[in-house]
Amino acid sequence: MSIFAGTRGYLDTIAVPDVGRFESSMLRELRATHPEVLASIRGEQEISPAVEKGLSDFLDGFVKTFA
Repeated sequence: MSIFAGTRGYLDTIAVPDVGRFESSMLRELRATHPEVLASIRGEQEISPAVEKGLSDFLDGFVKTFA
């Protein structure tokens, strides 16, 4: 998830010292609100187009609320 977020530009506005906290918060929120995304990646062993869309939608919102 962190690599996905980084390579898609979601970390561009996050200060380097805050990246670890971002990662922890992102994973905690993803587990709590979208466990099906993580289960799909574990099961398929890849990020399918549908999962990519779900991750992007999640990250679009999460980045705006990260403080």
